[in-house]
Amino acid sequence: MGKSKDNGDIEIEEVESEAPVIKKKRRQTDINGAADQPSSSRPNGLRHTLNPSDFNELGFETESDHVIAVMDHFRLKESETPQFTEHVYHSKKKIYSFKNKAAPTVTFMGKEKIDEDDNYDYCLAIYNRRTKELEYKPISLLRFEGIPNIDPELLTGKEIKKRVNYAADHSIKQETLVDRRRQLTTQFGSEKKNKMLEATLRRQINDDTLTTLSKSTFESKNVVIKAKDEDSKAFETAESSVLPPANRTATVPAEIYPLSLFYTEFELQSFGKISQDFFKKNNVMAKLTALGVPKLVAEVALKVMSKDQKSEVEYYLVLQLIIMSIFVQQMAANKRTLQASEFDNFPSAIFHHIRDFYFKEDLKSNARWGYTHMERDKFVAWFLCLYLILNEFRIAITPLSAQLHLSEQQSGKTLSALGCVLSTATAEESTRYDTTRMARLSEPPSDKRLRKRRRGAAPGGN
Repeated sequence: MGKSKDNGDIEIEEVESEAPVIKKKRRQTDINGAADQPSSSRPNGLRHTLNPSDFNELGFETESDHVIAVMDHFRLKESETPQFTEHVYHSKKKIYSFKNKAAPTVTFMGKEKIDEDDNYDYCLAIYNRRTKELEYKPISLLRFEGIPNIDPELLTGKEIKKRVNYAADHSIKQETLVDRRRQLTTQFGSEKKNKMLEATLRRQINDDTLTTLSKSTFESKNVVIKAKDEDSKAFETAESSVLPPANRTATVPAEIYPLSLFYTEFELQSFGKISQDFFKKNNVMAKLTALGVPKLVAEVALKVMSKDQKSEVEYYLVLQLIIMSIFVQQMAANKRTLQASEFDNFPSAIFHHIRDFYFKEDLKSNARWGYTHMERDKFVAWFLCLYLILNEFRIAITPLSAQLHLSEQQSGKTLSALGCVLSTATAEESTRYDTTRMARLSEPPSDKRLRKRRRGAAPGGN
């Protein structure tokens, strides 16, 4: 190997360089095309999966070249000779795979699985019967599993983490939460709590309650709510200050409040084309409700728009009804001021025309304006009157009040002042509209309810 030289007390040995080591190349994988797989790493790199000690008890220090395949959940036939494909990538993990003709859609993949408490290295003992010698060789223990539709990234040795879906809704509905709380109260609550729960359940109104009411003695159409002297002060003042002027000599509902109360020829020329353009873009329920329009108002609008022959008057009045419903919602929320930005989705010219007619206060610098109680009552009365005209002179009080955020008492008083007859809903109406009370306009309002004073002008009227 070399020569020794005596250099004082130190003995130096010169060693001749050995022949260069030829490293054996390992095969790359070609699963689903070579372009889909990452490039292979150095074949003789350190193996991080085995974590072998530098010098184990058997004296092995290098990477093992022998592999033992363990198949836990399946067994190959004796006649089968599978062809294993070795994969070595930048992760420096060794992975083997093979396919079986009997299962063409399944890839059998094997890789080393070492538990945290597994501190053993595995070896293969080879006994030579002729020389009586026993030789130990390091091995890699691979466990094979069948994976259908295998992800190519699994063969790269990467750890695929499960992605968290932040868009998933894991919230609990309020009704479900209330039901669970009631169940807990029933099982573990005190006697007092259970009595309170029973009383709450008795007061609930559901489909069965509406059916029972409609079949009771109150089903009669002749039953009319007798109005007491509880009208608001607004209705005790002049008729023209709050209510739209009614035709006292009318014989049919369509003549009580004519359509001319809500438009003029000048307004049709100014806003008719604008109204038509609005409904060309917003002609379905989903688009109208997305703008904040109450569902019942949107249904009336679409019913009118579904006619074969529609005039500019109908386009303008329906759009006026929609914008007025947004006004009513905002005022019913006990807001002292209204904001113009709430109406950005509607034609600006029509919005300003309605605002200038019903409200005296000018827009402030922050695009807000205030209103009085009289202005609010007048606006609600004119809105309900227009709704009656466009909805065949009847109103389901309960759902409309809920969607407009009005109290049923306030809605009932206003409709009664307009001349409507309030009665309990029939079985068909309660099922169709989910209401217990209906308002129908069949005759002009009574003179006993209102004082005779000078009538004011209507919006767009003379």
